[in-house]
Order: sequence, then C-alpha cells, then structure tokens
Amino acid sequence: MFDGSDQRPRFSVERCKITDTHASPLNVHQKSTIFLEIQDSNFTLANNFISGNLLGGIQAQLGRSDGTSLPRSLIYGNTFINNANGTILIEERKELKPNKSFIYIVDNAFGSNLGHGSIIKLSETQSEIVNNFFYNNSGLHCIEYDYSNVWSKEQKCELNTFYLNKGIDENYGVTVVSNGPMEYHSNNLKNPSNLYEFSSTTQALKDPIDAARNWWGVGIESLVGSRIYEKEDDYRLAAVKYKPFIKLPPRNILSSEYKMEKKILKSDLNYANKWIRNKNYYSKPT
Repeated sequence: MFDGSDQRPRFSVERCKITDTHASPLNVHQKSTIFLEIQDSNFTLANNFISGNLLGGIQAQLGRSDGTSLPRSLIYGNTFINNANGTILIEERKELKPNKSFIYIVDNAFGSNLGHGSIIKLSETQSEIVNNFFYNNSGLHCIEYDYSNVWSKEQKCELNTFYLNKGIDENYGVTVVSNGPMEYHSNNLKNPSNLYEFSSTTQALKDPIDAARNWWGVGIESLVGSRIYEKEDDYRLAAVKYKPFIKLPPRNILSSEYKMEKKILKSDLNYANKWIRNKNYYSKPT
C-alpha cells in the first residue's frame, strides 16, 4: 500500500507454489519464470515451492542510484526442484551506472535442477550464501560468482552442502567458480562426477581466495589439492587458500536424499495449509 512517502514499495513473493511454466516461442526473448527489474528497492522470495519450470526459477536485475542506501534483498527457505536453465540469476541493471546491491541467499534447497546455466549465478552483486543445500543438480556450476569490486566486506559463502551434483562443462565439471571477493568457509562438498570442486578464474580480483576450513570430500592433503583448480595448475589463475581443511566428513552427508525429500514434503504442507486458510477466509459468510 502506498503511504505517501518517497520510499519505494518492497516486492515480496511468499508461500507460493510455482510449477510447470513452459518455454516461450522461439521468436520471443525468454526470461525466467520470475523476472524482476528493480531500482533503489529490494525484494523477498521466501518459503516458495518452485518446480518443473522450463524457464528456470528467478532472474533479478538490480540497480541503485547514487546517494541511496544499499538495497538488501532476501531469497530464503525456498525449494527449487526439477527446473531447467538455472534457478537463480542475479545481475546489475545494464542500462544504468553501476551501483551494487546486496542479496542474502539463505536456507534454500536445490534438487535435480538441470540445464546449461549455473544453479546460482551472481554477477556484480554483493552476497551472502549461507546454509543452502545442493543435491543431484546438473548444470554448468552450482555457484558461479563474478564481482568487479575488491570491496568484500560481509560477502561470504558458508555452511552450504554440495552433494552429488554434476557439471556439464565441455572440458571438466566444476562445482563452484569464483573470481575472488568472497570468502568460503565451513562448506561440505562431495561431487565425484566433477573433476574439481572449486576453481578460481583469470583476472581474479582477490589473490589468494580464502577457502579454508571446508570439507572437500576427502581428507588427505594431496587429494584435496587435486580437487581445486588454481594457480598451481594454471599461472593465470588466482591462488586458493584451502588449508587448513576439514578432514572428516559431516555426520549427516549420507542422509542428503532423505533431507531433500523431507524439504519437499514440508514445502507441500506449507502450501496446502496456506490454501486451506485462504479457502476458509473467502468462504466466510458476509
């Protein structure tokens, strides 16, 4: 509701079931299932069930004008399963002067998504990626991160689980690709179909990249090193600081399929409860 102030309204999608959207005709430019173009404001995508969409999940183009506060958006508690062409794409608005926005991606589940895009792709957007669960996805990468400003305060990727995902790069599969200005800690990665769990890039803005205290699917130093593609493999890449690393697997890593099924069931129940509440509300006598 407009309150007469200069503050832009916040956009929110919560507790919705968004499924089975089809691709556009070949002569129509394709956008994501949820497409947002936002200037000087933020959005929330929370507790939704997003499944079976041929156009992927959400694409957001974010912009911020000079002198305005940093917009902070949130993608929280969603379940993304069986979508094609990537699930989350966040980028800056191209037609305006670059001014960064911030997005929190927290407590989401990604399962059995596929396509030629990455599951999460972040371009020129500051971010925290925390406590998400990636299981059995096939795409370019699970996370593809690129940022052109060395300012890295608050940017982190931590407490995430990446299990049995598969990259489709024509040369090799990589779970996470980063050009640097983000720290990676306390993540669990075991994706044996990928040649590498982590790769830096050429022209990285941070060298070395801080990726210590993660579990890389193995506990021997030489094997951990073989799962990371960095300066020792190609002098053009940034180094990756992966030591010290966690040597023992987390106790719950083998229950990943059960955790995903439980997450899907919880999402269905949340949606069903919302439908029942709405039905009861609109059926009240006047």
